[in-house]
Amino acid sequence: MTAPSTPPPRVLRTVRLLLVAAGAVGLGVGAVKLTALHPSQLRSLAVWLVAGVVLHDGVLVPLVTVALAGGGLVLRRLAGPGIRGHRWRAPRGTGPLVTSCLVVGGVLTLVVLPELHARSLGAANPTVVPGDYGRRLVLTWAVLAGVAVAGTVALSLRDRVRRRREPPAAREAP
Repeated sequence: MTAPSTPPPRVLRTVRLLLVAAGAVGLGVGAVKLTALHPSQLRSLAVWLVAGVVLHDGVLVPLVTVALAGGGLVLRRLAGPGIRGHRWRAPRGTGPLVTSCLVVGGVLTLVVLPELHARSLGAANPTVVPGDYGRRLVLTWAVLAGVAVAGTVALSLRDRVRRRREPPAAREAP
């Protein structure tokens, strides 16, 4: 099997330079915007940033970790002996794919929860929270699950095609 092709170092250097430049511009714009804030707004911003870190490290990361560990156990149980006695093994790339879907879904859930809470409290003006966020969140999770399943199937098919192309001697090597 041949090694995957990597872009030439010059291309990587250029892309990195562009990303660093974009980050520097973003930091500059943020610094200019911060100078225009009132001290009470700065306090609110600090609370919001600390809450974001706490929600990420205290809620999102543990949930994704438990979901991945639990999902792996469930998949191993469901796989059973498999076809021709071979156990099914998730193909390479499935972990990052599922992790990405879980992180996107978790972040969107954390963003939507305040909107759902505001909707449950009701508003004097019915147009303040006009969206049906709960239904859209469920639909988003369904799409993410579909992406994870379709991606896993595609990766599995890719691995199956690669195994068939390998000579028999390469398959038996440890």
